[in-house]
Amino acid sequence: MHEARRRARLTGMALLSSVESEPGRLDNVVRVVRLLGMVNAGPDFTEVDAVLDGCSELLNDVFAGGHARTGVVLPSLPQNITLEIEAVFELRDVLLG
Repeated sequence: MHEARRRARLTGMALLSSVESEPGRLDNVVRVVRLLGMVNAGPDFTEVDAVLDGCSELLNDVFAGGHARTGVVLPSLPQNITLEIEAVFELRDVLLG
């Protein structure tokens, strides 16, 4: 479980890197609105929240405040990855030009 939590944190870092590569950049993120975490595990796995905390804690450190979160267990993910996380960010209105 600790390794899965570490991977969730790394996934959070990848999400931040993705946002940074877009024109809006991290400076324009107001907050994290929602996370959807899908964990590759068996039906008896009950530690989804503990795994996703790896990502949530990182994002809460970067952006003040919390976010909504949904976590689900799936019997498999593409290429047998440990987890997949989708994030929705609220951005400031910025005029480009």
